[in-house]
Amino acid sequence: RRPSSARPGRKLHLELDLASQTEEVGRVLERERLDLDAILHLAGLPDASNPWDALYADNVLATLRMHELARELEVPKFLFASSVHVVDGYASHPERWPVRTDDEVWPTSAYGVSKIVGEAFLRMLCAETPIRGYALRICAYWDPRGPLHSFPGADALFLHAEDLAQIVLLCLRDEAAGGFVKLFCTSNVSH
Repeated sequence: RRPSSARPGRKLHLELDLASQTEEVGRVLERERLDLDAILHLAGLPDASNPWDALYADNVLATLRMHELARELEVPKFLFASSVHVVDGYASHPERWPVRTDDEVWPTSAYGVSKIVGEAFLRMLCAETPIRGYALRICAYWDPRGPLHSFPGADALFLHAEDLAQIVLLCLRDEAAGGFVKLFCTSNVSH
């Protein structure tokens, strides 16, 4: 939904609503004969204060549509931008720290629930296909163009934009086939 940039090397840029125009994405990819190695799904509303009604189309329906497209196009890898908000209930229970990827989800917002639904879709997709899926539980993401997060514990959850890019590259280079992986994405910050 953002204007296209004219970056050199960009093969294709589409401005579409993933929740309602996924078929158009598929048609364009088929027409362009692009053989995709992976889908990196970063779309969605990232604000944890949004109510369910505002999140449903972008964070649930669009994610489901992208999983369907990955299945149809037989894309071997799917990277999904999940969130630390799937376990933010642990924040008020320090006795339960550190939180591991195999701990029970514990959201405290509709946003966290929307990301849990996306992870569940991805797990289901990976169980039914040879697709390798990565649920990237993005923590306190910081892009140098914006302000730093300032809340208690932000340093433990800090994720620099360059570190997220490195995590994505490592997932794309991973040669393992099939399966579902959950990763907490943070930077190594020394205190």
